[in-house]
Amino acid sequence: MLNVSSATVDLYDPAHPTNAWRLQGGVEFVFPPNSSIAPGEYIIVTSFGAGDGSQPANFRAKYNVPGGVALYGPYQGKLSNGGDTVELARPDAPQAPPSPDAGFVPYILVDRVVYSDSSPWPSGADGATNGSPISLQRIVPTHYGNEPLNWVAGAATAGVTNGPSYLALPSITQQPQDRGGLAGVTLSFSVTASGPGPLQLLQAGRDQLLKGGNAAARSAFNELITKYPKSEYVPEAMFYTAQAYAAERNLTAADAEYSSLIAKYPKSPRVPTAMYKRALQLQAAKKNSEAKKLYQDIIKRFPRSDEAALADERLQSMR
Repeated sequence: MLNVSSATVDLYDPAHPTNAWRLQGGVEFVFPPNSSIAPGEYIIVTSFGAGDGSQPANFRAKYNVPGGVALYGPYQGKLSNGGDTVELARPDAPQAPPSPDAGFVPYILVDRVVYSDSSPWPSGADGATNGSPISLQRIVPTHYGNEPLNWVAGAATAGVTNGPSYLALPSITQQPQDRGGLAGVTLSFSVTASGPGPLQLLQAGRDQLLKGGNAAARSAFNELITKYPKSEYVPEAMFYTAQAYAAERNLTAADAEYSSLIAKYPKSPRVPTAMYKRALQLQAAKKNSEAKKLYQDIIKRFPRSDEAALADERLQSMR
């Protein structure tokens, strides 16, 4: 965790110090009393406690964690390599009498990540790294946590700024065949490999999009779609192409790209988000009947998605 603000953040409610911030989801952890993070400071929450023998020292040595970075733990549970949820929540003021829930402490979501080991999330952190410690790393700390565009697979750098990004090495799909020949005769062998071409283009486009280079981003995504039409990253490239158009307020082009993605790749994990963004654009354009239908379709097709909950809120507000 990194404090991106210019002030110290208390990890508890100063008016009710026993009510502390917590992690929830795939792992559970309640920060101890009087914990705080100074401006620009990192802290790390681990699966072991500060007094668990040699584990803290071994952890610091393995990941080159600076001595000034505080280690908290142990958390309960275990995060899955295949995908999981991590949420940071802070306590709100307890409910006061005469509320029937007097004494109840509601929690406010501060940030949330629902990661995966496959597109649209960077897959490089999921094995096949030749023994190198690779992790998912947030590119811009102040951007929304649950946006795959803002994460990259990179060399593990616990408690410090990000290391270099990691791109998967090519995988051999066909080995060279045995051949024989006379001495002095030149023989040719061939090998077939796949990747990481489309992944590199996707990352290049994502980097440009984060910098505001919308035209350059679209160029990289278009090259991916053209050169690798059967790649698993094509739906991602289409989604981010729409995002680039939307950033330029070219909503007609963005809508067309979202619509194409929804029609061509109905099982893509990006579809509910594309549908929701289309509905928002329709609602902003005062096309409420079309927007309502799209919100209803999201709830029907993806009832457990974040977009379904957001769509339901929109429908409630449109009544």
